Amino acid sequence: MAIVSDSLIYNLLIGALFILGCLYYYFTSKFEYWRERGVAFVKPIPFFGNVKDQILRKKSMIEMYSDIYKNLSGNRFGGFFEFREPVLMIRDPALVEAVLIKDFRHFYDRPFIPDTNNDPLTANLFNLKGTVWKNLRNKLTPTFTTGKLKTMTEQILKSGEKLVQHLAEESKRSKDVDSKSVTSCFSLEVIASVAFGLQMDKDSEDGKNFRRFTAELMTPSLLVSLRMTMMLYAPKMAAFFKVKQFPKSVQDATVGLVRDTLNYRTENNVQRNDFIQLLLNIRKQELDGNFKINQEHEEDDLIDQMKYVPKAEVAEVNDGKIFMTDMHITAQSLIFLIAGLEAISTSINFSLYTLMENPKVQDKVHEEIDRVMKNHNNVWSYQAVKEMTYLDEVIQE
Repeated sequence: MAIVSDSLIYNLLIGALFILGCLYYYFTSKFEYWRERGVAFVKPIPFFGNVKDQILRKKSMIEMYSDIYKNLSGNRFGGFFEFREPVLMIRDPALVEAVLIKDFRHFYDRPFIPDTNNDPLTANLFNLKGTVWKNLRNKLTPTFTTGKLKTMTEQILKSGEKLVQHLAEESKRSKDVDSKSVTSCFSLEVIASVAFGLQMDKDSEDGKNFRRFTAELMTPSLLVSLRMTMMLYAPKMAAFFKVKQFPKSVQDATVGLVRDTLNYRTENNVQRNDFIQLLLNIRKQELDGNFKINQEHEEDDLIDQMKYVPKAEVAEVNDGKIFMTDMHITAQSLIFLIAGLEAISTSINFSLYTLMENPKVQDKVHEEIDRVMKNHNNVWSYQAVKEMTYLDEVIQE
């Protein structure tokens, strides 16, 4: 029996309009959030909020956020919407400093809901929350001090020597060299060496496998992109459906690679100046029961947000619980790869392009490198690079 009319089509139309009305209300019910609080905001559109171009793949996430930032010009902060959820964007450098440094302990959680049992590679600093994140963060902070990073210079210089040799060979074959391809290969080799303890020999099976799964990781399919979008914008739904952040092929390749490296070092008592060794050292200290957090990092010129955390909270890290399992080591190495690969290669590539556009600056950089290297007997080292202050200024700019 028809409820509204004897016409089936009419009933279906009414039902469809009712469902659309409910969806419209659901996706727009929070759109007055910023107006009610007197906060400037970018006007949203139904269903998408302010993320339509990114969802439809018309713009990258960075371009989308850049547009929102510009639309909030003249305000210290402002609001926008990711679908129906209100999000605050901070523009004032003083407020940014407060959130990222002085008051960081109130803001460190991310929107993801990690399920380390279903998706173990999410057990990294980018995804974890609360006390688990805090403990892991406190343990990893000392591994990024200047003194620790200095020990990895040897691995980076070896990759640099291969880069110079590769450029020499390429210049003989052709007048043109694809700088993005070259810098990407260099970045990949540095990260493979420093974060995975892997020597990227051209014909080695490990090297081929590493390049293969990295290519899959950095060029995701449409399905992977949709999964990531769900995890970012609808984390509760992603958790309910047990959506994995990384494809099984990437997980298997990463776990296998790191497991082989860890087993080899353990069985042969091998130590190497790289990121994996620093994580193994942390695990050994945990197992021996003598791991302590030292908030005063010698030679550390990096910003350490955790130094503003009360000592009582820092003490939670010494709770006797072992965090640095094989899977935790694998997860940190993978996030090292994801965070560093494009960042390094793009920075180098843009620097090269800018130097090409400014030949006088390029000449000045070249002169400084020649002068410093002459003082160090033409031997590259951490100290030599540190003395290249003008080169550093160019890269920073």
